[in-house]
Amino acid sequence: MLAFFAAPVSATTDAGETPSFLGKSPDGTSVRWEECAAIPWRVNWTRAPKNIRRSDFINDARATFKKLNKATGLNFQYSRNTKADREIVLDFTKERLVRDKGVLAYAQVHAGGDGVGPTRIIRAVVRIDRTVKLGEQALAGAKSWRPLLLHELGHAVGLDHTTDKDQVMHEELQGYNSYQSGDLAALREVGVQGTCP
Repeated sequence: MLAFFAAPVSATTDAGETPSFLGKSPDGTSVRWEECAAIPWRVNWTRAPKNIRRSDFINDARATFKKLNKATGLNFQYSRNTKADREIVLDFTKERLVRDKGVLAYAQVHAGGDGVGPTRIIRAVVRIDRTVKLGEQALAGAKSWRPLLLHELGHAVGLDHTTDKDQVMHEELQGYNSYQSGDLAALREVGVQGTCP
């Protein structure tokens, strides 16, 4: 069984969504990454804007993955540009549907399982609108990529939107630089549940 989920973050919205996870496994657990294996991540610079400061983006991504690790216990490892079957990719896009609908970025999450036991995420791609610039209103005035990355990487590990505007996972970007209490509770559920060897 293979499942696919996509969750965008908007600059504006008409209505909130019910707090939830991207999906449930047939065994009732939340869809999540295999908890004891390292999860490589990389940046695809192919469509990155020419004016982006790559070192700043990488530093923001590293800081965000560190917060995600602390919240979930999952082991994320920067892999530069080495492609892997199981990975998180930060990518840039100028797809027409992104800007036309007020979407700044979205996550594509691929998961699979045997149809009976747990469903595991095997790949996530975060696509960021390459025309978005730091400091602009659409990014809630953020001076770093962290608020956007916190939100999209929440999707990459299995979280959906919440209706609570006081959380990073609200569908409208709030500009937070750290996960909030509701986000942290949800991240614990998709994180490491036991001990890893």
